[in-house]
Amino acid sequence: MQIVRTIFVLLGGYLIAVFVASICVTSAILTLATFEEAATETLLEATRIYAATLLIVFIMTVVTAIPGFLISLVAAYALKKDSHLFFTIAGTFTAIIAVWLVFGPLPLSDHDPSEPAQNISILWLALIIVSGSVGGFAYALWHRRLFHRA
Repeated sequence: MQIVRTIFVLLGGYLIAVFVASICVTSAILTLATFEEAATETLLEATRIYAATLLIVFIMTVVTAIPGFLISLVAAYALKKDSHLFFTIAGTFTAIIAVWLVFGPLPLSDHDPSEPAQNISILWLALIIVSGSVGGFAYALWHRRLFHRA
């Protein structure tokens, strides 16, 4: 029964952290993006755009954050750390790894190795890293709430 509880805490915490980070990134994307017809959109259309963007960002984040999350778990177990600060910093590193996976030169990527990889602006990089740290903090809240329950 303990293994089921552990899997629930880890998987649930991962999905919550990814969802929180996805909300941060989606809000930043739609806030900073300029839409020519933004003034003519209805609330329903804007909600649909937000939901669709959130779904895409969530799926992309779920896939790209797995390596950083697993490294964070191994580090937390090896160092016997479970503080809010540790998981917030781990979320930052997870976001950096995810950005590297998406924008960095990967040997398995389908772009020509002689071409430079896609560029990401410093502002977007900062927003993604901050979103990762917020997601890490959300994971810490979930983790400490369930693991330290009497």
